[in-house]
Amino acid sequence: MLFAALFLCRFLIPTEATEQGYTLWLAALGFGFAAVTIGSYWHRSEPIRFRLTLVDYSVAAMVLGHLLSGFIILTGQGNRRSALNIMWEWAAIGIFWVLCRLILKRRDSKRIIVSALVIAVTSLSLLGIWQHYFWFPQQAQRFDKLIHYMQRVEAHDSLAVYEQQEYKLLMAELGTDLASLDAAGRMSFLSRVQDSVEPIGRFALANSFAAPLIIAFLLVFYEQIIALKGQDRRRQAGLAAIVMVVLLCLFLTKSRTAWVGTAVGLLVMFVSGWRNSQGQVGLPRWAVPVFILVIILMIGWTTLTGGLDPQVISEAPKSLQYRLEYWTSTSRMLGEHFVFGVGPGNFRQHYLGYKLPGASEEVLDPHNLFLGIWASGGLLALIGLLAFIGAVLSQSVSVTQTGQQTVDVKSPLKLSSLLIPQLLTFICVIGVLNVIEGTTDPILFYLAGVAILVSVLFSYCSCRVTVSPIGLLAAFVAILIHLLGASGIEMPAIMMLLLLLAALILPASPDDSKQEKTLPLSGQFGVVCLCVMTMLGSVAYGLVPVRLAQTEINLGKYHVIVEGRTQIGRQSFQRAADADPLSPEPQQQLALLNYSLWEKSGKRDDRLFDKAVNHLHEAIDLDPFAAGRYRRLGYIWNQRFAISQNSEHAANAIVAYKQAVALYPNFASLQAEYALALKNTQEDAAPVAKFALSLDDLNHKNGHDDKQLSDELRKQLEEIVD
Repeated sequence: MLFAALFLCRFLIPTEATEQGYTLWLAALGFGFAAVTIGSYWHRSEPIRFRLTLVDYSVAAMVLGHLLSGFIILTGQGNRRSALNIMWEWAAIGIFWVLCRLILKRRDSKRIIVSALVIAVTSLSLLGIWQHYFWFPQQAQRFDKLIHYMQRVEAHDSLAVYEQQEYKLLMAELGTDLASLDAAGRMSFLSRVQDSVEPIGRFALANSFAAPLIIAFLLVFYEQIIALKGQDRRRQAGLAAIVMVVLLCLFLTKSRTAWVGTAVGLLVMFVSGWRNSQGQVGLPRWAVPVFILVIILMIGWTTLTGGLDPQVISEAPKSLQYRLEYWTSTSRMLGEHFVFGVGPGNFRQHYLGYKLPGASEEVLDPHNLFLGIWASGGLLALIGLLAFIGAVLSQSVSVTQTGQQTVDVKSPLKLSSLLIPQLLTFICVIGVLNVIEGTTDPILFYLAGVAILVSVLFSYCSCRVTVSPIGLLAAFVAILIHLLGASGIEMPAIMMLLLLLAALILPASPDDSKQEKTLPLSGQFGVVCLCVMTMLGSVAYGLVPVRLAQTEINLGKYHVIVEGRTQIGRQSFQRAADADPLSPEPQQQLALLNYSLWEKSGKRDDRLFDKAVNHLHEAIDLDPFAAGRYRRLGYIWNQRFAISQNSEHAANAIVAYKQAVALYPNFASLQAEYALALKNTQEDAAPVAKFALSLDDLNHKNGHDDKQLSDELRKQLEEIVD
């Protein structure tokens, strides 16, 4: 049950924040749990028997590929903090696979973890539906009010006492990053908040949230098919309620890849059932039309209430076009980084150098599981993924034909077996976040209550989930289809879902016991020591520096932006830099602060300017392939030149811009700034200005409003060309 709880914790923390290190505490707990689990075998002098299969070797290849590519970043150039964070997470993924193979040998363990997953996803689905219809509209109103207060403060309009308190509260809750945007940027941000109402659960993106929804829906839908053959109406009603809730939330995500994956999963389920000699998948005649009617009613309801709109279908070709752009650019990038990829956590910096002209989105991954794992873990990880998929599909098709791996469920689990994993999950997450962050999201307490209620209803309705290869195969194929066009393969929670499905599909024990090997007690002790050292390393070199730095950065932003206490903010940023010397973020914050103070000094205090440049150079050294920092460096040197008219300052701006455009050539705004900087030095800026205009024309043609140049800037570029 503790293993199930640790697994479920992954779905209560945004798995997209892995690169920033926000999930490292889960990795550390995983290492510790593995040490305790294997240590218990060693303490009892109980041998651990195992048989290595192609799936085991393929998982090892994926993990080793990421560790090797990450090591190259650590000893060479790149964002070492991001690389190290993801290396710890992939080591935790490897440990998770070992625990799956060790713990899921027992059939009760399979039933417990699958039931716990279904209950957790059902609870998150209810949260997602609430987010869509209530939370997102409320957040939009709060952001609107915050922007209104910002405009009044910047216009030196005095706020009443209660308004000042509300302003500070909103700034603390909604973050200080919004304050760094200009007026146009804030309105654009508000527009995105108002338009983005897709449920995300506890994830950060609807596409990521869709992955567990797919699995829960298909597993419960398969169980619903079995239940329709029986006479237990209460069980049928309970399963139907779960199917409806999860399916509604899946519709609201607007994830087209998830919809396609689910449809393919259903097809696999019925084809496998039809081919199965036992005829496990069969439906009463009335079931199909009823299911179709439910789908039609659900689509109609979500359309009338704004959950779905015609653009979801009409813009599907545009979405596919975007993905083709991602894949084309990534393929060109991998052509130059064929063996080791670009390293974990370093995709975006390199991708921008290959982004196609006219392409809009500056993505964090290629939205394809094969390209994503190749870019991050290199060729070894890609080979491991291909072998993993092939081995699991081969095994699942084999056992599906015989049904030998189906866990025969004669009775539902006890209520305690359903409740304890949920309670342990929320106790763990709430407790750890309270220790690390000093606060806890109130939504977690409400969600815990929902999970308890769902567990009770699950037990009352005698619901159960048959761990059958047919349902597991359908879910596995559906997730793969989804990940062909969505991000997630580098997210621990999504990868662990794939590994869990594989572990549930594989035989619990070999047909021939002679094929088993035994890990001796000395080997067990060695594994325990390795897990303990890995846990301590992830805490000392991952969790502690990342959390200390982020806490200090948040404090610094609050002191500077909300309270105007720049010296205290500077101290916080410096403590962040000292706490995490691998992260470029504290150095960048120090650079921005010193530059802001230089501007407030009337651009006369050269010491502040020099400090800004030095800190920005340190940030660049820590993340040398990020074009944005070179652009910032060029911009501030340009501002210095505007005051001093010193040709050396203009030359420094040119050097910085030249490096920026080399890393991100097809960016109209950056090329425009480069052209204007060249004009200041009397160099030939016409070719650069012409190229910037051509890129802007492509953005207009493709409808990329957020990338288009202003009319004034276009006029300046046209004058340079003429």
